[in-house]
Amino acid sequence: MHTRSCHFFTIATVIILLTATCGCIQQQPIPTEDANPIVMEPTTPTMEVRETSTATPTDYTSDDKQFIDAAEACYRDTPQIINLTTHNTFLKCMQNTSDPASVCAKSYKRDALKYTNVDDTTAGYQRETHNVHLARSMFFENMAYNATRQEFEPCP
Repeated sequence: MHTRSCHFFTIATVIILLTATCGCIQQQPIPTEDANPIVMEPTTPTMEVRETSTATPTDYTSDDKQFIDAAEACYRDTPQIINLTTHNTFLKCMQNTSDPASVCAKSYKRDALKYTNVDDTTAGYQRETHNVHLARSMFFENMAYNATRQEFEPCP
């Protein structure tokens, strides 16, 4: 008799546990509202469009005059990089300019050559044109790109 009551008690316990567990599993979580929800605004990448300078500086140092005149000729001969031919024309022209002396002029030449190292697609050529124009414009504003800070800053 004792064994029978023990089995009955075990079976009753299992049934109660299963019933309680099933109720917990089927129960939906209670929604809670955050008193200070974080709202994230969707971000859209933007590109800053700057008007490029067409004026040439009149106060170049005599050391940089030869470089600036040659770089301006490259810019005039290839104002837009639109295909492989114009890409190569501008690249060879800038490579053949004399080595400048000032920090700003060196930065301008380095960046103009670096910016022509992109993919050969229409979008790539548009980036080349934009970046070369930006480097030229910043040079005329006596600014050079600081890769560490990732911004243009005044030349020393």
